[in-house]
Amino acid sequence: MTDSIAGLGEELAALLRAQGMQVSVGEFIRLVGESIHRQRSALRPGGSSPEGSFVRKAIADYSALVARSLRVREAAVRLRVDESTVRRRIRRGDLYGFCSERHWLLPQFQFCESGTLPGLATALKDIDGGAHALSVHRFFVIPRRDLVVGQEDEAVSPRQWLLRGESPEVVRKLSAAIEPQICMVRDR
Repeated sequence: MTDSIAGLGEELAALLRAQGMQVSVGEFIRLVGESIHRQRSALRPGGSSPEGSFVRKAIADYSALVARSLRVREAAVRLRVDESTVRRRIRRGDLYGFCSERHWLLPQFQFCESGTLPGLATALKDIDGGAHALSVHRFFVIPRRDLVVGQEDEAVSPRQWLLRGESPEVVRKLSAAIEPQICMVRDR
């Protein structure tokens, strides 16, 4: 139990650093506690805060993203290259990676059976370096109304778009709009 709590503390510290927040984990928890207290005080009896559920969902989604992402070694095996090649591709922007606990993690959205998504390097070119990993992940996996295919104009995700062999330039242009903070998505 203590190891898992320490691990969560390290994950939170890494997330705060990645967001450029100059605050300790303890101070962050205190501030979140104060915010929750203020929100609860403002609610009518029996109500709930939509903001609180968004935060809980973002934390859960980020934790799941970290858990499902590949480490450099795993990505190297999957791509049949050495680890230094994976790190070089991350630095060049040909692969998307984010740091967690001093390790590069590579979200699985960018991989397919044959290696990486067709056109991935082009699609990643305009993603802001400050974009949060969860926002990037969501961008690639959630269907978008501006990416439609087929006779019925079915909305597809950028990942599906690239897997179909469609233009990575379209995804590149759309990716420039990824927000640098965590993108909150309401449940549908």
